[in-house]
Amino acid sequence: MNICFFLGTEKFPDVDEYSTYLKNFGGYSNAYTSSDHTNYQFQVLPDGFKGALDRFSQFFISPLFTEEYTAREVNAVNSEYQKNIMNDYRRIYRISSLFVKDGHPEQKFGTGNLETLGNTSRSELLNFYKEYYSANRMGLALLSTHSLDEMETWAREYFSEIKNYNKKRNEYDPEFFEKKETFRLVQVEPVKDIRELSISFALPGTRQLYKSKPGRQFGAILGHEGKGSLLSYLKKEGWALTLSGGAGSTTNDYGSASIRIGLTKEGLDNYKKVVKATMDYINLIKTNNHPPHIFNELKAMASLNEIYSSKGEGMWRATTIANEVMMYPIEDAGRINFIYKDSSPKDYEELLNHITPDNMITMLVAKGVEVDKKEHFYQASYSYKEDKDFYNELKVVNIRSEFSLPEINKFIPNNPSIPNRDFNENIYPELISDQKGVKLYFGQDHQFLRPKGVIGFKILLPKDKMSNKHRVYSRLYTACVNESLNEISYPAKEAGLNYAIKEGYEGIYVDISGYTESAMVLLETILDHLVNFSKSPYTIASTNVFS
Repeated sequence: MNICFFLGTEKFPDVDEYSTYLKNFGGYSNAYTSSDHTNYQFQVLPDGFKGALDRFSQFFISPLFTEEYTAREVNAVNSEYQKNIMNDYRRIYRISSLFVKDGHPEQKFGTGNLETLGNTSRSELLNFYKEYYSANRMGLALLSTHSLDEMETWAREYFSEIKNYNKKRNEYDPEFFEKKETFRLVQVEPVKDIRELSISFALPGTRQLYKSKPGRQFGAILGHEGKGSLLSYLKKEGWALTLSGGAGSTTNDYGSASIRIGLTKEGLDNYKKVVKATMDYINLIKTNNHPPHIFNELKAMASLNEIYSSKGEGMWRATTIANEVMMYPIEDAGRINFIYKDSSPKDYEELLNHITPDNMITMLVAKGVEVDKKEHFYQASYSYKEDKDFYNELKVVNIRSEFSLPEINKFIPNNPSIPNRDFNENIYPELISDQKGVKLYFGQDHQFLRPKGVIGFKILLPKDKMSNKHRVYSRLYTACVNESLNEISYPAKEAGLNYAIKEGYEGIYVDISGYTESAMVLLETILDHLVNFSKSPYTIASTNVFS
């Protein structure tokens, strides 16, 4: 449907008019359809902006849906579907939708191909357009170097003719997933050699909770990688390499919480132990009071990021704002990710009430898993089974001494401020120390004027040591240092600090970037670990020195 829109209008009937115009002004267009909305975007040089708006707006006023081009675009959709047939994550997503409650739209095949769209007629497209396209269900974002007065004038001139049929917003059953007192396991044979365990829980919609962000808080705790975290425990057991978690809305009415764990071979063999450990950690979260420092740290970093981070630009920034205009109060659109106003634990605790074994489905994705079914559209192999005994095990809580909630993050900047220096593009780093074996340069920023900095070290090794064998050892060394730093440095990453320790042709490179207020604390930690670090046989065994 979104592609067919760009095929001529009553005012500009030439099917190539829009795309040709954009190309002539250095631009392009795109569109996508998500679970509950379609978004159309374009980008063009400023001189062509007004004319592009005129052509763009007509797709929502008088689209032609020319019959001969409709068939061509259906074939284009089918080509896109065929291109993605071997995409593991599309295959996994499709299989997961098979276990949604019968009759729920989340269960539908969401891409489209010749089988589902092949007989689409022009009249069907027009009926769909008239049924769902109404001004009161649309949002518009213009982003350009033109003045606000100019853009407001153009918005009124070109978009006021879009008809308003006062259509209701789509509503969906918030309980898209049936509760069941058993452990539900879906096993999927992937195309690539990946090993992944994902656990999902159905939630009511959380978009309206954007001021308290319970999903972000849940993700910050469960996805933490520092001391006492679930991932640290799983790594020490040799079961996992990565873990991420969070919760959010698919539509206004429903969403999900999810945990994704990258497994080792041992973890695949012991996936039930991984699931049990995960549920035990979730119980730790539930039985402890809401940790206010998590909300405060997320709020502090959001405030900094709103001032100092890149918000994106051009078409994709406009895309974000247009979506937020439709999903949230217009006065907050454009800054939804930065708002933390409600620190009460109510929404957080309500979300946790849905994280239960009877509201859970687990997917195990790996080569060689047990499969006995084929999904129709992607022909992906999978199986489904239930396990009442393991479900009962999950209900019994194990208190694990290795688990603890994240501590207060000492790396969060307290008083970052814009440096009180004049802008100057012509100031370069100076050599301030030149001693035997050490050269130290320092350069003060006079251009970007942000409370951020970069620290870079090159530890140069003797040329006669730089053999292939030595480089293999160097890679093992840097891998061990990085692994030993993970628990300690994770809070630093959460506080806007980044670092890299890697080997190169000349030796070992260390780079740190981020808020200068806490960068030196991280530097001292890294320098210590370059000499004093712990390693395990598993760390070395899991390192690919040729990657």
